[in-house]
Amino acid sequence: MTAFLLEAILYIIKSKLLSFGETLHHRFHLNVTVVCNLACAHCYQENHTGKPVPMPQIEEILRKLQAFRAYRGEGGRGYLTLSGGEPATRRDLPDIIRLAIKYGFMSRIVTNATMIDMKLAKELRNAGLRLAQVSLDGAAKETHETIRGKNSWDRTMNGIEALCRAGIFVVLSMALIPGRNMHEAPLMLDLSRRLKVWAVKYQRLIPRGSAPLNLDTQGEFHRTFVCIIERAVEIKYRRFIMLFDPLAHNLPNLYPGLCKRLYLLITDMCRCDRTRLMEVDYNGDIYYCRVGMALGNIWTDDLAVVWEHPLLRNIRVKTSRGACSCCAVWNRCGGGCPAVTYGLHKDISAPDYACPSWTQRSERDERKNGERES
Repeated sequence: MTAFLLEAILYIIKSKLLSFGETLHHRFHLNVTVVCNLACAHCYQENHTGKPVPMPQIEEILRKLQAFRAYRGEGGRGYLTLSGGEPATRRDLPDIIRLAIKYGFMSRIVTNATMIDMKLAKELRNAGLRLAQVSLDGAAKETHETIRGKNSWDRTMNGIEALCRAGIFVVLSMALIPGRNMHEAPLMLDLSRRLKVWAVKYQRLIPRGSAPLNLDTQGEFHRTFVCIIERAVEIKYRRFIMLFDPLAHNLPNLYPGLCKRLYLLITDMCRCDRTRLMEVDYNGDIYYCRVGMALGNIWTDDLAVVWEHPLLRNIRVKTSRGACSCCAVWNRCGGGCPAVTYGLHKDISAPDYACPSWTQRSERDERKNGERES
């Protein structure tokens, strides 16, 4: 086993212990700017006119987040994602990384990588960055650029190369978009091997921001997850596969033969019942994950009070209903993705249309109702 792969395994184990272990640590997501150099068709940001967060405010936010962790009894290092907008539009990004480490956070960035050259990559590594999640929405140039804009592919490839050469772990992150790129999702595994990155992360398109205006947000995501697993087995994939969706929880039970043959498949990244993913937007608004409802503002509200927000309490004590009421895997998926159901229905308790169990049960109910009417 190479030293690089060993370090990668240790990093993911440490991250998972922070996020999903018995201590149930929070994960924080801080948007340090709303400025971006691309105009993606599925951008979750609804406002692109704000200014970057000043450094003194970033420091105060980090202090507040650590105070909240202390209130919750969370020891050790915290886990912080720096995003935007595009964080690399900030020349002081390495300084932000250093500041986050100073305040006890293990940090990563979410980036399109188009603005990252070898000089910046080395600066980020020297500042303490070890992980970069790079958005790549196609296994082919043409597919990616229909979503993220012309001339974006080559710049992203150069950024990925620079990050890897600097010794930063790169995760390719693909938003699964019906009618645009889902057919290429399995081929992202092949691309990741050619680029020599250490993981691919897949996430469903969330109906938020510009996504529902520009794109079809409903598709056969569960089947796409299965196709990804089948491709991984076919090519004997030996890197990390991360499926960021509650519906992925039950894949090892539905397809044990396939999943046991994979090197490392991570299906438990979403644990909505714990509501541990807190996002702080550039203006201080606080969100739970990608649910498009502001729960408060970090400048005016106590985070301990936000933690008891009715939306979070409802997610934590969510009970099955309707087509989910007799589902054998309810305890694993909790009714699917609340960000999706909120985006579609403004109701986190609505059934997740992409769940195959819910779809099959709904079809049976429709057939029964049709038989009664006839």
